[in-house]
Amino acid sequence: MLPIVYGVGTCLLLWVTCLHPALSFEHKWVAKDSVSVEDINEDFHQIFTGYKDHVDHFRFLLEEGNFMLIGGRNKVYNISLMTFKEDEDRRLTWKPKVSDENLCNSKSDPKYQSKCQNFIQVLGKIDDGKIYVCGTNAFKPKCRSYEYKEANYPIQIPEYVSNHEELGTGKSPHDPEHNSTSIYTGGKLYSATSADFLGRDPLIMMSENQIILRTAQHDSNMLSEPHFVSSIEIDDMIYIFMRENAVENINCGKATFSRVARVCKQDKGGQYEDGVWTSYFKARLNCSLPGDIPFPFNELHATSSFSQGNYMPTKDNHNRTQMFYGVFNTPDNSIQGSAVCAYVFDDVHKAFEGPFKGQRTAQHNWLRYPLDQTPSPHPAQHCVNDSKTLPDDTLKFIREHPLMDTAIAPSGGTPILIQTGMQ
Repeated sequence: MLPIVYGVGTCLLLWVTCLHPALSFEHKWVAKDSVSVEDINEDFHQIFTGYKDHVDHFRFLLEEGNFMLIGGRNKVYNISLMTFKEDEDRRLTWKPKVSDENLCNSKSDPKYQSKCQNFIQVLGKIDDGKIYVCGTNAFKPKCRSYEYKEANYPIQIPEYVSNHEELGTGKSPHDPEHNSTSIYTGGKLYSATSADFLGRDPLIMMSENQIILRTAQHDSNMLSEPHFVSSIEIDDMIYIFMRENAVENINCGKATFSRVARVCKQDKGGQYEDGVWTSYFKARLNCSLPGDIPFPFNELHATSSFSQGNYMPTKDNHNRTQMFYGVFNTPDNSIQGSAVCAYVFDDVHKAFEGPFKGQRTAQHNWLRYPLDQTPSPHPAQHCVNDSKTLPDDTLKFIREHPLMDTAIAPSGGTPILIQTGMQ
């Protein structure tokens, strides 16, 4: 079953319903729709609302068993997927320091002062009872490690206790409205966000203790005004989904394309360019109505997780493969439309095994780079055991050719769901 994952908040209720159809609403959902509290059945009326007087900027952080963890304004909520009730004993509260909040209020435009709080954006499970949490912290991102302490009545109450705090720049966005994503695995945090207040330094970063790897700074070939959507771990790689300005389309006008990027977990950086990925590559995700002139849905807004399935209903277990779904929109200045496209992971893998795209010079068009001029072994096919041993020529090629030539087509060649119309 496909969970249609739009932004959290009022649409969070839709996400729960898609996962659990038994939790029915009177409201019938259509694309780009939302549900107000008044539309919800009596059984769910105001069971969980967050703050009533402030914008929470809800963010889905983690699903574990029958519970999901939702980040909000100064809090992490632990909510049952079966009843939609909050386990208040498992609520984590983290407010910014008064000095940070006051400084933010004194420097911010009044319209931004409501954001001078700590909106939780990142959460990773370290081990049982211990979690890693990052928040905007009044536009000064910070991260903490927390451990859950059980109740010892009547002296103590159950609570999360922090034992470590560090700067969160590059891990959490400064602004809760900036699109970002993260995944915590193997003691490392992989984050895709912006490292500055204005969102002008986008990056995909790995941080482990004091070790940091990131995409090259201020390089539009790496990232061009991206909006990060989601991230997922598969085997020895991390995949990041996003939409960004299409540098390869610049001669035909400005356009937004959707991408899937990937990095290797064991990447250690290059021998001479320390701190920069040697395994960062990206490919275009195409979601279009086929025809003589295809109609594109270029802007990715959400993805499902990877799972075994088929883009068409089937009872044959042998006709299933690892795949995922993407929710796409058209730009605001075009015919309004949304689509759901299904993708097979093998097609993603093949795109990274294929040719690269590049420019001879900055004045030339983007073209397929000849395979016979590509370094051997193919830089994007596999993760190397030690990136410090990569030759200079290979590192130079990787830095100049992060984009794959092959666009990943949807399974079946067309979207599986479309909604269009004028607003």
